[in-house]
This record gives sequence, structure tokens and C-alpha cells, in this order.
Amino acid sequence: MSEISVEYGAGLFAAARDAGVDEEILAESRVLSSVLTSGYLRLVSNPDIPKAERVHLIGELLDGRVQP
Repeated sequence: MSEISVEYGAGLFAAARDAGVDEEILAESRVLSSVLTSGYLRLVSNPDIPKAERVHLIGELLDGRVQP
């Protein structure tokens, strides 16, 4: 894991803790980790698929699983 991702993650969880939503953010992080497989990431980063369709696919996947 890169140094910047560690710093970003630490900052995100510090802000979540301060806001009292650290457990919710941790649960959502686990959801993201489980659904964003390498195959799915390749699909949504494929420039042959129109951006609007890729955004729609991500929205459908995450709808009701994480906060907007």
C-alpha cells in the first residue's frame, strides 16, 4: 500500500471518528473492498464503455450499500 493511501485512510477514519460515524465508515469500506474486484475495476475503467454507462454501473452496484 502506498504512503499516500495510508495517510488518506488515516485521515478519513480520524474524521469519521470525530463525526461519530467511524463504525459506519468501516462497514462501508468493507463493502467496497468486497464488491470492487479487479475484474469489476477493469470493466469500469474500460474507455470503450461510455463514461455515463460506467458511472451508472457503479451507482447500481453501490446503491443502498454505502452513503452517497
